[in-house]
Amino acid sequence: KIHLSVETWTMGIAALEFMPNAYRPLLASVYDYKTVDQVFVWESTVNRGNKDKVFLNFYAYYNAASYNPAKYFDTWEKMLSLTPIANIETCTDLDKGTYGNFRYKEDYIKFTGNTQLDCYKDIVWFSPACRRLSNYTQCVPMIVQYEYHVMLQLSFFLDFPVALLKFRDGSSAFDAVYYGVVKSGNFLFGWFKPDDNLLANRDVPVRVRMPDPNGYEQAQGKYATGLADMNPRNYMWRYLPSVDKHVTFMASKLNFYDQDMQSFMTQSNVLKSQGLP
Repeated sequence: KIHLSVETWTMGIAALEFMPNAYRPLLASVYDYKTVDQVFVWESTVNRGNKDKVFLNFYAYYNAASYNPAKYFDTWEKMLSLTPIANIETCTDLDKGTYGNFRYKEDYIKFTGNTQLDCYKDIVWFSPACRRLSNYTQCVPMIVQYEYHVMLQLSFFLDFPVALLKFRDGSSAFDAVYYGVVKSGNFLFGWFKPDDNLLANRDVPVRVRMPDPNGYEQAQGKYATGLADMNPRNYMWRYLPSVDKHVTFMASKLNFYDQDMQSFMTQSNVLKSQGLP
């Protein structure tokens, strides 16, 4: 039996709400550190943009009507050339839910009124802002493992000219390829924190500031704003308090802060670099 969960994120929290009361775990504690699931860009890219007063760590500077952000990135063709075909989740896969992920096309059309959901070779989706450009080389390459449906809508509402590619997820092997491509190129990329995969690198990931989250809209499936940072939770077997009060007390006091998690991730990366699991 699982008596304690150490770190439960958004999807896990949502799943618990649908469990029967007889089996639903009890909330033991809410951690003081925050988890982040957002779009990132390399610091070196941000620095190049800063010289031209194009601030690529802020969403407004990706607006295709006012700026040409693609000049600071590699091409989407390079993104494809670095990506093994076996590690790509196609648009058809996403529409069928082949690997448990979806584009949620109906929500996209409902909230945007746009129906341009066809994909180049069933792999790369060009946003409406990208399609309006005379040359697709002016589209910013974006790779993600998660929240693909969020990126679809954000690209529309924020007028991002992106070429979007979805990587497979769900295994350490898929993760290794994804981070290898992220490190090898200069693209917009999805990342989450805390995570140690991009800490010991030639560059530093910088979060792209999105519009402040609108929880009401997002609860309805509309994503015109960034995702909220969240404090993960620790759950316990619902009968644990009656079985062992000492363990229950320990679970209720378990807590970490952002500084703790940063230290953990840094040390984890050091151990990985030494060949330890």
